[in-house]
This record gives sequence, structure tokens and C-alpha cells, in this order.
Amino acid sequence: MKFTLMRMMALLFVAAFSAACIYVPRAIEAAEQRKTEQTLDSVFGARPVVLQYTSPDCSTCKAMKPVVKKLKQDYKGRIDFVEVSVESATAQTLQEMFPPEYLPSFFLLHDRDTVYTRVEGEVSDEHFRAMLDDMLNAPKNMVN
Repeated sequence: MKFTLMRMMALLFVAAFSAACIYVPRAIEAAEQRKTEQTLDSVFGARPVVLQYTSPDCSTCKAMKPVVKKLKQDYKGRIDFVEVSVESATAQTLQEMFPPEYLPSFFLLHDRDTVYTRVEGEVSDEHFRAMLDDMLNAPKNMVN
């Protein structure tokens, strides 16, 4: 009886461990997917988006702040501007879909699935406006 009880306990342990090995990764994967969806939902609404990656230590990022601030004002209601510090948890989630190669990086997005174009580094006000206007006038499926 003692042998059977120990054997049964061992089998229960193996079964429980096996179930945990299957369930836990799936639960983690589901939680990560929910987090990604929540992040994307917080960034993307009904309008096109300019996703900007920055860093507090980036001098070019600081130089672009006045340009981006003016563009935000001028395109208010037509384009959403989202600034994300590369050190933030939000950036870590977004970088999987939209990986920056240089700072600042600007992704011009029709929606969460359609990148119109991207630009990195310092951009003149005129050039940025031309890209934004082109994006607003381009068909959604137009991708550069």
C-alpha cells in the first residue's frame, strides 16, 4: 500500500508539473498579447499617427521638439502625435512592430497595420509637413 501511495503521489506530481509547463507559458503569452493590444489601443485611434521615439539624452531629439510641437498644433484633429521614450515599457512593446534604428525616429502610420513612411534624425519643418500632407492625401494601402 505504501508503494502504491508513493507511486500515485509521484504520478500526480508529474501530471501537475506537466499541466503547469503547458499552462504557464500559454498564460504568459496571453498576458503579453493583452499588454501589446492595450498599448496599441492607447496609441492608435481613428486618425493617422506620428509615432516618435525619443530619449532624454538625445540632442537631435531636443532640437526637433519645437518642430514637432508646432506640427502638433497645426495638424490637431487630423493626425495624432505620440512621443515615446525608448526607455519606457510602452516603447519596448512598440519596438517589436516599429523598430527604430536612430533617434529620433518618426513612423508615419495610417493605422496600427499600415506604415506610410518613416524618417530618422533631424527633419526640416517644410519636409515634415510635406510628408504629413502626402500621408493624409495618400490611399491607406500606399506604403513607402
